[in-house]
Amino acid sequence: SPFSHALGQIARRIGRDWQDRWGYEPFLMETFVDPQRYEGSCYKASNWQYLGMTTGEGLVRVGKSYATTPKMIFVKPLVRNSRELLCSELLAGKVKDDWAQPYEKK
Repeated sequence: SPFSHALGQIARRIGRDWQDRWGYEPFLMETFVDPQRYEGSCYKASNWQYLGMTTGEGLVRVGKSYATTPKMIFVKPLVRNSRELLCSELLAGKVKDDWAQPYEKK
């Protein structure tokens, strides 16, 4: 499909663009799909990996809250060993550790 083709072009190009702008290349791309509206077919057809669902709790900022619904999470590795790199000590001290709320099962 044209969308799958566009996703492939983005995946091939984003590393260079990100390097030029931010000074490093990302290991993977991430997207969220609302299953009440879409099935994520283009991501599945483009071999994106389905990771699961968000909690649907939305973004939390001091003094603000955003209502939302659970979303499907898909990722596309941009380098062969992205999992190992993300779990390695390579990023220690280079990334904020408060960028996401910890997941707590209810």
